[in-house]
Amino acid sequence: MERQSHGFIYQSEVSKRLGIEESTEYTSKWDGFLDGHPVSIKTIKKGSSIDMADYFRISSITESFYLIVGFWENSTDNIVE
Repeated sequence: MERQSHGFIYQSEVSKRLGIEESTEYTSKWDGFLDGHPVSIKTIKKGSSIDMADYFRISSITESFYLIVGFWENSTDNIVE
C-alpha cells in the first residue's frame, strides 16, 4: 500500500473537489460514484501507460464510467495534467 499512497492522496483530493462519494473497500470495483455513476481514478507518471488492472475484470465491464487520470512529473505529488 505504501507504493500506492500518492494515488490514494490524489483520489481523496479529486473526490473532495468533485463531490465523488469514495468507496470504502480497498478492493472495490470502483473508486467512487458521482451522481450515481461509477468512477475510476488513476495517478500515472507522465508518458507512462494507463494500467487498468486485470484484463478479464476490466473487459467484463458493460456500464459507462468516468475515468479520471492525473499525470505526475518528477515527483508523485507534482500533478501536471
